Amino acid sequence: MSDFDKIDFSDVNFDTLESRTGESEPFIPKGDYNCVVMTCTKHVSAAGNNSIKLEVKVHNEPKFNGWIVRKYFSLWHPNEEVAGYAKSDFSLFLKGLGLSRPPENAEDLQGKSLICTFSEKDNSDNDNPAYQATTNEIVAFRTPKDDGLAPPKKVDVPPSMAQEDSGESDKPSL
Repeated sequence: MSDFDKIDFSDVNFDTLESRTGESEPFIPKGDYNCVVMTCTKHVSAAGNNSIKLEVKVHNEPKFNGWIVRKYFSLWHPNEEVAGYAKSDFSLFLKGLGLSRPPENAEDLQGKSLICTFSEKDNSDNDNPAYQATTNEIVAFRTPKDDGLAPPKKVDVPPSMAQEDSGESDKPSL
């Protein structure tokens, strides 16, 4: 049995269909975003250096839900200055999660929420044309509001989904 049983596509001319979405940008605008830690794990770079690989996924942001931004913490870098910056950044990440020290296993941080500040990183001076696009970079971490999320931003919704604001709060139903 097909997933598309009882749906007739015979009246659709696929040759004349055009995509309704334009080319997507490789980055989102700089700002603060609600995020969930998707990946936090020990990582070995191509150069053989150990680091912590962090991937955060934007959530509760209607326009940018699902965007993933990465950051590497080079905590074991042979250059002490680089390792020091990484330790400072990782400490700020932990503070944003409400922690004062790291867990035994970096993967224990996965699934936790925080607010990340993204900037736009201009890569136009990269020698490799494949890596010249502007990308996002995580520049700060903050603890989420009381319920684990920052208040959602107001977005326009179709009239059929909008509710009249009577000024009275809705009573919970049982």
